Amino acid sequence: MVDFGQVRDLDVRALSTFAERWRTIAGKLQDAGREFDEQVGKPLGEEKWKGEAATAARNRVKEIDREIGAVAKQAAAVAAYVEKVLVGDAENDSLTELRRRAHELVDAASARGARISDGGEVSGPGDVGELEKEVKKVVDRATEADEFIANGLRVVFGTEDNFDSESRIFGSDRDEAGMGDDVTKLKMQGVEAMMRHHYEWTDAADLLQHWLDGSGKPYEVNAQKMLDDMPNFQKDVNEDLAEVKKGEDGSFATSWSDSKPNPDDGPKNLNWYYALNHFEYRLVGEKHGDQVDYRVEVRKEYDWGTPSEHRSNVEKGPIEMEQADIAHLHSAGMARDFHVHGKTGQLRG
Repeated sequence: MVDFGQVRDLDVRALSTFAERWRTIAGKLQDAGREFDEQVGKPLGEEKWKGEAATAARNRVKEIDREIGAVAKQAAAVAAYVEKVLVGDAENDSLTELRRRAHELVDAASARGARISDGGEVSGPGDVGELEKEVKKVVDRATEADEFIANGLRVVFGTEDNFDSESRIFGSDRDEAGMGDDVTKLKMQGVEAMMRHHYEWTDAADLLQHWLDGSGKPYEVNAQKMLDDMPNFQKDVNEDLAEVKKGEDGSFATSWSDSKPNPDDGPKNLNWYYALNHFEYRLVGEKHGDQVDYRVEVRKEYDWGTPSEHRSNVEKGPIEMEQADIAHLHSAGMARDFHVHGKTGQLRG
């Protein structure tokens, strides 16, 4: 928990500089990736070199390219975490605004001959109850913002190997798997059982079980059920459909867009929140005048500890785990990431 003195003395400029430097690092990594592709990837792909060695070399070049891209994305995620807390959004208070509010309270206390200590205690003449409430409110909100960024940074820096979490190779750390991984897997099995039997979030439990089984095979979800269960998803589809109706007749495929459930919309949405959270979708079909025949396709990479998605740690009842520890089960060969896909039947709008 932060204290009032820390909020009051927060160096906003230093945090802003921190974010800017991580943005610069991300940009340099992206440049390195493009240069690697131009100088190594493309020339190697154009070579007439054939055989097992050639295939192995090209595959390794692709792995390196993915790794550079993954680290660049994660460097950008570090900056995004800090920027989100500095500026604030619908879910997080602005640290910049909270610092300004702390200074207003200091001035208000001084004007009435009172003083606010670093710990947030207000001392002075008269009734200082209301001022203490305002001080506590600032500290509580700053603590929430601090916890948000702390959880986010744990996703990025949770383990020494986690900085390549978006490009990790299945089983690459199999020889280094230890008791900690066994404990993490047992906890995840407990989460699966809790979701299935206590909360009855069947889709979330099925997807987690598929990951724990470790086959890595693609998994097909019921896209129509997703539409029926998630008003927010249906709203996104309706908005895209309205845009399609404004276009020309003929075949179409919209670009892939993001959607997600709203947990406040009820248990069915919580099921999909814990199953997929964010996912991508698009509309594919034919337009003839005012009539549109289409299907909705969905896709998602099911994995854990992906910093670019700003995921928080897993907390279910007495079970708490860092994303990085869960992600390591893939590298240890004890669970496996996989591709999720699905599509509705023919729809008309």
